[in-house]
Amino acid sequence: MMYHELCMICFPSHHLELCNRVVHELLGIDVFNGCVDVPDTIEPMLPRYLFREQYRRCIEVFEELFYWSGDPFLHSMLAFHELALYCFLREMADLQRNTPDFIDVYFDDKTKELIKKACQEDLIEEPQLDAEWLESDYLDVSGYMERLFDDYDFLSIDHVINNRRLGNPVLEDLLGIDIDYYFEILPLYIQEEYRKRNKSRHVTLFGEIGELFRYLDDRASNKELHKLFREGGRPVDESRIQLILGALFDAFFYDRRTEIVREASIGNGKVDFLFHRTDDPEEKVLIEVKRASSISYLKHGFEKQLVLYLLSSRYRHAFYLIACFTDEEYERIRRFISENIYTEEVQVYVNIRILDLRERPTASAL
Repeated sequence: MMYHELCMICFPSHHLELCNRVVHELLGIDVFNGCVDVPDTIEPMLPRYLFREQYRRCIEVFEELFYWSGDPFLHSMLAFHELALYCFLREMADLQRNTPDFIDVYFDDKTKELIKKACQEDLIEEPQLDAEWLESDYLDVSGYMERLFDDYDFLSIDHVINNRRLGNPVLEDLLGIDIDYYFEILPLYIQEEYRKRNKSRHVTLFGEIGELFRYLDDRASNKELHKLFREGGRPVDESRIQLILGALFDAFFYDRRTEIVREASIGNGKVDFLFHRTDDPEEKVLIEVKRASSISYLKHGFEKQLVLYLLSSRYRHAFYLIACFTDEEYERIRRFISENIYTEEVQVYVNIRILDLRERPTASAL
């Protein structure tokens, strides 16, 4: 079986080559060996509704996992890939427990070499570990069910979505789950229900606002939106930025069951924008807008305004939108985001975003 040295699915592990090789070899031997019918092989592994409703996508996802883990390009899994890979590894772990010669069949010499290398690296970092135990752990498929995932939210998505549909989103807030990330693995009738209600492929208002910011990023980069935020060639002030954004927000959310309030009184102050569903007053998102001036100004806006608004009002979701007009400002804010320490109570729910309004060269200048 051909296998490239630079294999890359982005797993949360220091041993990317090993993790990708294990996934690639397991899939290659058990699913893509040319001797079995792929749909018949993967059907028992997956949730019945998913295979029934998205038959072709299920096959495609398994193919992507196989080819991605064996090619030289970097790939990021989506929710569908995470669920499919977890289900496959669970099946393989069960097979290993009932197959005495499993290691000889599924772990070749190259894989074992990579395991020895990973063990040596781990022992340098944690010399108190037992080398024999480490090697046996890397030869145990069930270990990869923990090693390859940041969390297992996809295993709880049915309980989370059921609670939300019953008007009780406490579970998703408690677990910090982004339901919109898992939209593609929801039953199709539920996806369609939210498409009709929200006119988008999002369950939450927070997810829709994230889509709005991705749209603004694209317009600023490719459609000269950044020019709207300049007057006489100079950047406009913060109040004008808020005015322009307010008009863009209104247009984007037209006929989407969403009300937008400017300068809304929240707790012990006023937030620039308050978004809420017209038919669900509990679903609210705050947005505070700042220009990228000094770091102390931005930290004050984050720690002394937005975070306090959230804590005092008991709202759970917010965006901190920072407008950058120069390369220097952009790099400064990137450092601010990477170095900023979030308040524990709200760190899952506050999203700091850059509104990139730097001037781009025109097509004629390229």
